[in-house]
Amino acid sequence: MTSPSSEPVISKETERTSWLGLAAVVATYLSISVAESILAPLFPSIAQAMDLGVSSAGLTFGTLTASIALGNLAGGWLLRALPLRAVAVLSLGIASAGCAFASVSGTFRLLLLSQAAIGLGVGMFFAPGLKAAGLAGGSNRRGLAMGIFGVAFSAGLAAAAFLAARVGPADWQVAFVVASWACAIGLLVLLVIKLPDSPEVSGRRGGLGAMRLPVMVGTVGTISQYGTVGFLALFAVTSWGFGPAQAATMLAISRVLSAPGKIVVGSVADRVGSRVTLRTVVLLLLVTGVGWSLPPPSALTTVAAVIFAATVSALFPIANLVAFERFGSQGSMLGTYRSAQIAVGSLAAFLIGILAESQGLQAVLAVCVLVPAVLLIPLQKPFPVS
Repeated sequence: MTSPSSEPVISKETERTSWLGLAAVVATYLSISVAESILAPLFPSIAQAMDLGVSSAGLTFGTLTASIALGNLAGGWLLRALPLRAVAVLSLGIASAGCAFASVSGTFRLLLLSQAAIGLGVGMFFAPGLKAAGLAGGSNRRGLAMGIFGVAFSAGLAAAAFLAARVGPADWQVAFVVASWACAIGLLVLLVIKLPDSPEVSGRRGGLGAMRLPVMVGTVGTISQYGTVGFLALFAVTSWGFGPAQAATMLAISRVLSAPGKIVVGSVADRVGSRVTLRTVVLLLLVTGVGWSLPPPSALTTVAAVIFAATVSALFPIANLVAFERFGSQGSMLGTYRSAQIAVGSLAAFLIGILAESQGLQAVLAVCVLVPAVLLIPLQKPFPVS
């Protein structure tokens, strides 16, 4: 059990599951996830259209993730004064506008500006979305709710990857138009269905120390997601000889497979705790990461890459569950928790792009796949999640 100082103050109505509220969170998170994740599978086409290199990829991914980090802080801060739905609606509106702007971007500079806007809107959604998911899950299905919340993200990633696979260098802007409409539809959902809510608790009862573990797990997930997996499509094209559509399809398959994995992870964490679940996820990441980054291209390396990309997503339900249990009633801390992860992810994307120019993308990614090993350190002793 967590100590009293770290327990969130949650109303009694969260003891039961609000399936309608959870459905609304899932629908909106799915729509905004399309906007967040369309860049990675689409970038090979954008690079061909704009004649961009690997360093430009790092700058673009870094811009997106840095603005997401700022949006996380803004969304958490706004929860101190505004209801969940108001903050979520505002975030979807900004993301939709950013995608629309990206669809008319004709230069690299305008593309960067559009990613900054998209990232801001996407980032603002996380704190209200995570808080609403935890409240909707109730006390007995909180891990499951976090898993389903994560499935929405995976579904958005898969939709974005399949969408990118259908367009090419000549019409990549169409993908951003679709993403803009997806965010607009999510906004309409929130205007119809009310999200679960609870008052913001003043102060930081658990202190910054309460964020250490969930930030560590989430940061490893972010480095792997926005850094390692973010460059996977480009790696498949430049090192394995895949076409842009084939590389995007590989990512799409991994996103589809990550969905049931998140539900299983959340359910298992409810029963046996996050410690055992996390260890299993980390070991699978290490085995599959080495399996695709070092050997020459083959069917087995492709399968390993798909499993790795799918398994990375399983880290986030664990991190989110621990975060909600420790400071779920404090939206500002949820925003800070997510921002810390994304900031590191932004730096990782930027460094991967720079180092790949001199050391080679394969060598850099071969090191990046070992990052999850750092999570074996806190697993040497139990940690509480409830």
